[in-house]
Amino acid sequence: MKFYNNTKIPDEILQPLLAKAGRAVHTKTTETIVQVNSARSGSVSGKAYAYWWAKGFRGLPKGKKIKTDGGMFSITLPRFGCTPEDSLRIATRFFNVACHEWVHIRDFQEEKKRPYARVLPWAERGESGRRANWKNRPEEQRAEFACADAKLRGKDENWAYEEIMALAIALDEARK
Repeated sequence: MKFYNNTKIPDEILQPLLAKAGRAVHTKTTETIVQVNSARSGSVSGKAYAYWWAKGFRGLPKGKKIKTDGGMFSITLPRFGCTPEDSLRIATRFFNVACHEWVHIRDFQEEKKRPYARVLPWAERGESGRRANWKNRPEEQRAEFACADAKLRGKDENWAYEEIMALAIALDEARK
């Protein structure tokens, strides 16, 4: 996993949690780019891509399209937490969002195995020109079902308890 950390949280805390989230949903994590950002919003969000536009990183040409064998996803942590309870909630949500984004990466990897065949259904525009709502898109339903299946197999927040608690403590310390 190629890891870019744009937060004040140490890499030694984020990388094991992200790797464990990938293992929970049976995704190959080795050839993937993961970017962790911080924002002023109060929630955790993520977005997965099949390729990556390099912007704002030292040593990489700006605006260069970098193809990856494993895909890329960006996940955003809130910059400011309010209480220690919020830090634990944010750390748990970070694990759940990371699991969700790893499922999208797994879909991209599955598509790249068979480059000329459309293996998985993806949301497309209908007759009106609009895509379906987020919860009705096939790729989002696959991700939600895979995360629910991981929880049924016991690969939930309790399985990654130590990594989640380490992130919650780091978020609480960064808040002070």
